[in-house]
Amino acid sequence: MVVQSDGSPEAASYTLIHFWAAYDGESRAGNVRWSRYFAKRPDSRVRYVGVSMDKNLSVFTNTLAFDQIDLSAQRLVENSKRDQMLNIYGLKIRFHSYLVDAHGIIRAVDPNPDQLETIL
Repeated sequence: MVVQSDGSPEAASYTLIHFWAAYDGESRAGNVRWSRYFAKRPDSRVRYVGVSMDKNLSVFTNTLAFDQIDLSAQRLVENSKRDQMLNIYGLKIRFHSYLVDAHGIIRAVDPNPDQLETIL
């Protein structure tokens, strides 16, 4: 179960985690698409989190500003954990999106909006 910082259960049943980096055009475009998708279609069943694998905080913040992305749903991986996450989440060849349920089970890899609607 996903919990908020105050300890109460999170309303969302699913979390879509999208890994991206400014230097990878496909994943960056995906972050823009998903961010805009959820901004236009708020869905209490799904929480969106964009996870940047960029090495530099200023690249991260400048990219989000340029792409006009709200920072609240974005995270930057610490440099000390970057290589570990690239290995664990299978991101060395290309970045992915994972739809994870409230129990931590991956329900879809690289879903598109139509597939997301079908799953929900």
